Amino acid sequence: NGTVIGYLAEGDSSFNFSGNMLIDGKNEIKVLLTAGSETFDGSKKYGEYNLDDIIIKSVSIKLGVQDAESPSEMIRYMPVSDSADVTPSLSQYSENQQVGDGWNNETKLGGSTPNVPLYIDYVFEKPSTDITYFSINTTEFEDGIYDIDLYINDSVIETRKIKIDNTAPELKLSFNNGDVIANSNIIKFTAVDEMAVTLNAEVDNIPVTGNSLSLKSFTEGSHNLYLIATDSLGNKVERMYTFFVERTIPDYSLVNNNGTATLTIPANANAKIYSVDLIGRINMYFNRIGPYSMTGLRSSDEVLASFADKQDVVTEAVGNSIPYQSFVVETGENTGDAVISYSGETGSSEDILLQGWNYKKSSWDTLARAESGVSISFMANIATYSKDGKMRIKASPYIISNGSDTMLWLSDPQYYSRYSDLNQFYTDIMNYAKNEYITGNIAYVANTGDIVDQTEAGDAEARKQFSVASGAQAILDKALIPNGVVSGNHDIKHDKADYTYFCEYFGSKRYEDFEWYGGNYKNNTHHYDLISMGNYDFLLLYLGCYDEASTDTVEWANAVIRSYNERNVIILTHEYILPSGKFQSDRAEVIWNEIVVPNENVKMVLCGHSPGAADQLRRVEGTDRYVLEILADYQYAELNNEVKHVENNCTCDGEGFIRLMSFNEAGQVISTTYSPSADKYNYYPSYVDSFVYDLELIPSVRSIRTTTFNVGVNIKEEGVFGVDKINLPDSDGLFAVITEDDIEYTTEILTLRNKVVTYPVIADTKNYDRNHERYEIIGMRGVYPSLRRGESNTKPSEKLVETGLDLIPSETNKTKRLSGVADYIPTYTEDGRYTVKFNADSVNTWVTTGLSVNKKVDISTYNRLYFGVTTDMSAKWNITVNFSGGYSINFSQSLYELFGYDDYCVPSDIQGTWQGYIPLDKYLKFDSEITVTGVYFTAATTGTPVTFDYFFLGRSLGEEVLFITEEDITYSIDVLSGEKVEQIPNPKKNGYVFTGWFTDSEGGEAVNFPAKIGNDGLTVFARFTKKDSVNTNAGAVFFNNEVEILPGTDYNEMVI
Repeated sequence: NGTVIGYLAEGDSSFNFSGNMLIDGKNEIKVLLTAGSETFDGSKKYGEYNLDDIIIKSVSIKLGVQDAESPSEMIRYMPVSDSADVTPSLSQYSENQQVGDGWNNETKLGGSTPNVPLYIDYVFEKPSTDITYFSINTTEFEDGIYDIDLYINDSVIETRKIKIDNTAPELKLSFNNGDVIANSNIIKFTAVDEMAVTLNAEVDNIPVTGNSLSLKSFTEGSHNLYLIATDSLGNKVERMYTFFVERTIPDYSLVNNNGTATLTIPANANAKIYSVDLIGRINMYFNRIGPYSMTGLRSSDEVLASFADKQDVVTEAVGNSIPYQSFVVETGENTGDAVISYSGETGSSEDILLQGWNYKKSSWDTLARAESGVSISFMANIATYSKDGKMRIKASPYIISNGSDTMLWLSDPQYYSRYSDLNQFYTDIMNYAKNEYITGNIAYVANTGDIVDQTEAGDAEARKQFSVASGAQAILDKALIPNGVVSGNHDIKHDKADYTYFCEYFGSKRYEDFEWYGGNYKNNTHHYDLISMGNYDFLLLYLGCYDEASTDTVEWANAVIRSYNERNVIILTHEYILPSGKFQSDRAEVIWNEIVVPNENVKMVLCGHSPGAADQLRRVEGTDRYVLEILADYQYAELNNEVKHVENNCTCDGEGFIRLMSFNEAGQVISTTYSPSADKYNYYPSYVDSFVYDLELIPSVRSIRTTTFNVGVNIKEEGVFGVDKINLPDSDGLFAVITEDDIEYTTEILTLRNKVVTYPVIADTKNYDRNHERYEIIGMRGVYPSLRRGESNTKPSEKLVETGLDLIPSETNKTKRLSGVADYIPTYTEDGRYTVKFNADSVNTWVTTGLSVNKKVDISTYNRLYFGVTTDMSAKWNITVNFSGGYSINFSQSLYELFGYDDYCVPSDIQGTWQGYIPLDKYLKFDSEITVTGVYFTAATTGTPVTFDYFFLGRSLGEEVLFITEEDITYSIDVLSGEKVEQIPNPKKNGYVFTGWFTDSEGGEAVNFPAKIGNDGLTVFARFTKKDSVNTNAGAVFFNNEVEILPGTDYNEMVI
């Protein structure tokens, strides 16, 4: 009955609708097809468009509790040759109805089979109101047994008992999520419920029989246990648990009993005992703003801490940094190896990286990696890691990140894989990603599918294309650059969902050894990566095409997300939204409703598939929560170079465009579009390809605390435990090396004599306050400096601008309709605004109204055309100004370059809210008066009014101030001479740090703001310096020489 209830997908589709939508008598369900990515356009002549032909096998309607029934009738709307008209044809309902335009390969157009309806209505009657039924929301009741009484008048005629049980089974495990478990153990799991329970378990995607599992055959590293428990009523719980299998630590104990060392070991193990001299003079330092990759031995940001009180020292990161604790050990004249025992904890249970400064290489070597809360012992060669009797050991959280806050994202590179002369685009992107990762400008690379184009063109062709794609992606793999891929429809034979090739070339075996790879489902059909970017920890969840909405996939995805509720989640899938922002399919709605909505840590959804670009915040109904949805598909991009290939009547060279998305410390995502091959930013206008959104990102918690740090030297083997008599009256400490089967384990150092030397410590006085600067897009790439988009439009002040000729309609000077629909409402407000609104929501509603002017103006004086238009970001409008002599200026056709468009994508209309001025001297070559004959105002949108806020010819009374960020990014404002101007927000350039504004692009003087404006205005240039990927704190100074060990030197004279 005219209300959209959903979108059809291949196979069965079902939709719910409210009974309030029904009318008495006959009701209609209309099926409209699509042409490309748009809905059927009924204004075009038959044969001028290409519909997606389908067969509707059957239709049934279920009303209330009644049984499903077929429609009574159907109306087939038949095309009329060479016309946009249709002829309705009423008939009895029947199945297997072909709908479309009959396009075929012979005609290359629609219209070859005019006996096929363009669209179809199914007719059914509204049901009788005599039927009464009741529904009970059982969630409003506690679990238990209840009576249901059926009354007629005041008498109970029947009673039924029901049991309400909405509680899912309880899962019980023998371990905690994230536990490290020795491979000699058995893990157990069960589900408990009052009703019968079915428990299904998988470990690493392999089904498990029973309720326990031995870990003896498991490899070291991360493993996933996936449990689904369902009771007999259908209440279900699913959870994903992660555990880590480590080489077995023997079951031993080593304790000091009143000065006597007591060791117990398993019966089948043996142990050697070693005595050590403990180092007493150890100094401790911490750094809250440590770099991701530290090349110096020490930093000026380090702060002295009390080693004796180390257990009380928690070092928490400030901003996007790696906190560390560092220990200066006095090794003196000792030689050989030092044994170091360490235990500590991290804020988010990350592992702890233990490194020693190698004096021979002047670099940090990784000596060990300990789990949070687990003791570890390791050896360090004194000759290698000491100089002048001092050794430096550093402990820090182990983070999978290079410190960058930026991810690189590409989608739909299928033509790069298909055509040999386009292969270079794929390798260009991957090599660019590799270099940017090495220099610290990106942290991760994502690919949202359609990796290849033709999986149905024969085995040889499919393998050729997959080999190209695999080789390109291998550039990242070989360089150990975190990355992820997901399938598109072209990779899996479209709706056949044949994953044979994809899993062969991009299956789990390719990725399972990479640290960032979290886990997968169905051999990498779906998978997730764990990575940190900037000050945030992310879970990137990839959902494979045509399987993303299946029940088991949804269950798996939700279990994964719930296991990492402290991480920000980005969902990456191939098909999700159209360029219009609508869902691509019912599968997309399942992702939204069943995965995004229930999980509050889902922040973004990224997709490709539909050529074009879109970005929007979608609100979770009934909440203040928004999720960012982004489409970016440049497969049909063409830069007016030599066109190499055409598919579907569109050029498909692609030109190598990618997205770069940064997550700053203010919780924003900043997106830019770039082609490494063309060295060009933005394919579409800047307001489409560059944007910034505020997201409620979850900051990471990075901290470290050391609980034990002992260093032993003069290591001496004292004998075999249980065989030799061991007496250590003069030793400071000891440790044991225990051997059990093929496991060899070094215990912690047992302290027999405390030798720690204390020293004075001054309180940390560093200022750790950070201003998390919010980024604003000031000046759009390729857009004229005076133009603004998306702001709240205000007519320029009379103090700054003098009006020469007002061109806005009014109650006393109204417009007339020139073309388009007549069903519109023009409104003229007292504050000088002109609004056009439509009565009907037609697909292609537009109107052009004209204003007669016929007035002269001196354009040598009034040389600017000021305008402001307010409407929705996707709404379209246009303005044309007509002058005497046959001259005219059409905003979309004459001025498109000022709005950021290129010659290869001239728009029919302008979109969204804009304001600013147009310099007339660029378009009209007159020195004096000219007559403005009239103005055309076009509104080309539905459901949203277009308001022309102001429109006049005028002149500036101030001086122009130009802020030039890059060659094609300039921002201008007018300021009265003698007044001061404030600087605009600092610009951003990936891989660079903004250093200030200068009077010249190279050289020149620094400009301090606020700046006083003279009669010549002011032009300033942004200056950037290459970001040091090693040092995230620009103020830090690094040294390779060691400090003196306390006590024994005057602390106040130390240079840290």
